[in-house]
Amino acid sequence: MGTGAWSIVTGTGGSFGNATSPTSTFSGTAGNTYTLRWTISNSPCVASTDDMNITFNQNPAVTCPEDLTVNSSDPAFSLSGGSPVGGTYSGPGVSGGLFTPAVAGGGNHTITYSYTTAAGCSGSCTFTITVNTSVSCPANSTVCISEPAFTLSGGSPAGRHVQRPWCEQRPVQPRNGWSRYTYYHVFFP
Repeated sequence: MGTGAWSIVTGTGGSFGNATSPTSTFSGTAGNTYTLRWTISNSPCVASTDDMNITFNQNPAVTCPEDLTVNSSDPAFSLSGGSPVGGTYSGPGVSGGLFTPAVAGGGNHTITYSYTTAAGCSGSCTFTITVNTSVSCPANSTVCISEPAFTLSGGSPAGRHVQRPWCEQRPVQPRNGWSRYTYYHVFFP
């Protein structure tokens, strides 16, 4: 029975974990191709060899589009700007390359762009889409000026709110003593 040893026939910068083990590891440099040779020596017999080629492909350099801000009422839109072209987007509100603000909901959402080369090497990056929520007001109501103060309710989204008169409408001052005001439910994030 002979002894074996790995050697590098072509390529530079690689190394074996244990060059005398047939199951050794090999570390190479990205972007290089190596021819590796396993040689078995058993004197007085002639040494036998077998070669293999191994290529260390580089992971792709992936870049994302700029962060952006949209409103929750905006329609779904195609995501684009990731490079290299042909990757996939994933994250909250993302399906089939479309971002739907209403599905994602309000807030900051991390979106991932991933790209895989034909050789199976992959890379990814992330960017943020901020979804601003829409403000909706409750239905109009009419009250008499002599009624006690009341709390405005029914606006959305929930959060820190301020109810205050924003503009005042007084087209006519009827004899029964009531005025008409328009109130807006204002959201402060």
